[in-house]
Amino acid sequence: MSGPFVDAAPGPGAHDGPAGEVIIELRDLTAGYPGRPVLAGLSLSVARGAFVAVIGPNGGGKTTLLRTICRVVRPSAGKLLLDGRDAASLSQPAVARFVGLVPQSPADGLGAEYTVEETVLMGRYPHLEGMRRPGAADLAIAQDAMRATGVCEFRERLLSELSGGEAQRVYIARSLAQQPLSLCSTRRRRLWTWVSRPR
Repeated sequence: MSGPFVDAAPGPGAHDGPAGEVIIELRDLTAGYPGRPVLAGLSLSVARGAFVAVIGPNGGGKTTLLRTICRVVRPSAGKLLLDGRDAASLSQPAVARFVGLVPQSPADGLGAEYTVEETVLMGRYPHLEGMRRPGAADLAIAQDAMRATGVCEFRERLLSELSGGEAQRVYIARSLAQQPLSLCSTRRRRLWTWVSRPR
């Protein structure tokens, strides 16, 4: 099985925090789907502030790798460490505070009944305890994310009313509002990860 190729370079924030601090680490990780392993024996370390490109053919495991890092796919062997903590021991909201994922394209109809502002605010849920609703600080963070991605003018529109490109910007804003330690985005031919300390 031919796996993805990984390359890394320093990015903005590379010198924030201790030098060489590892944020994401995979140790001899195997993951995939029932009856179909996709990644086998993969080891990888990503330092704070690095840009990481994951390149490979269709079906080569690029998306599975990111879905495993976000714990959407559970590894069948090996370890995934997020900021030195075993991801298997973390709740999904805790994982979401470490890693945010912007999908290549949202599932058809998923969240179509929500407004842009409601969708971006969903990025704050990993930071809310219990049934607490988003407060003023969460709204301010969501506003900043919408401004950064240029979707403020759509704030009251439903996702179903947006073009594909506009909806993609909303999902980027949602991930920015999540304020994870790392942000992953999928592309048609490659995947990249930007790891940086949130402000």
